[in-house]
Amino acid sequence: MVTQLTAPTSAPPSRIGGSAAIFSWQFQDQAMDIAWERRGQGEHRVLLLPALSTVSTRSELRALATLLIPQFEVIALDWPGFGDSRRLPISYEPALHQQFLRDFIAEAMPTGPFSAIACGHAGGYLLKALQNQPALLTKLVLAAPTWKGPMTAMGAPPWLKDWIRNLISTEGLGDWVFEVNTSTDALRSQYLGHVYTQDELLTSEFLSQRQYFTQQSHARFATAAFVSGKLDPVESRGELVNLVTAQSAPILVVMGEQVPKISKTEMQAVAELPGVESIILPGALGLYEESAIPLGKAAIAFFNRAS
Repeated sequence: MVTQLTAPTSAPPSRIGGSAAIFSWQFQDQAMDIAWERRGQGEHRVLLLPALSTVSTRSELRALATLLIPQFEVIALDWPGFGDSRRLPISYEPALHQQFLRDFIAEAMPTGPFSAIACGHAGGYLLKALQNQPALLTKLVLAAPTWKGPMTAMGAPPWLKDWIRNLISTEGLGDWVFEVNTSTDALRSQYLGHVYTQDELLTSEFLSQRQYFTQQSHARFATAAFVSGKLDPVESRGELVNLVTAQSAPILVVMGEQVPKISKTEMQAVAELPGVESIILPGALGLYEESAIPLGKAAIAFFNRAS
């Protein structure tokens, strides 16, 4: 493993209004450049982890970061294969993302401790990454926590998941399938289906900005893994419950009023655990962006409250 936190000559654009850089990382002989960003000067650090999705990007966390920076130093990142990070034509697996997060935390936040806001799948990945270092985490906000990718949530059998992943990864045909499913019309439909509740926010400019992240070379490979459930951080609700129960840091679960029924059931299972706090905010799976202001206020109050 080789890591390097900055690469000024190829720094990515700022997405949350801070100083962006590259985390040069190697996993099983594969060199990857991962985009990350720092903003704010507070004494306490907050790690912001975006949800996995076809258009996953730290850009989704800009409004949240803006609310936090008067009191906290904020660090946000893109996942391998998503956002401004380098895309590789490889088979993305949970082990890759888990090891990346462990290594990033060790390099960028070596002194600890820190708090975190983890969105969607990111909660499971962070909890796994810190299994052997629970003291690093001060407090954790799980924003619309999920562990089931689209096809897992649909109850698709393993053979169908593999078929879909292979289809999207196939050169030529996979490019066409991916292009059709990432048109602005298709993205709009996906947002309204389970991510956003306010149609007026889905402007042409907004959708074009998000579509940009799907137009990068080899973008379909990480998306294929996510959609097919091959990037699910855990394999069962019980595994996620065990990870939450084992974490000593206080946890706040934030659920959306209009999240899909399947996702809501999973969130409630975590929210109802002993010692876990929970609140409900307007929105669906993308509440961390659509309801960034109330989420940010709730997170700040939670972080500042004595344990």
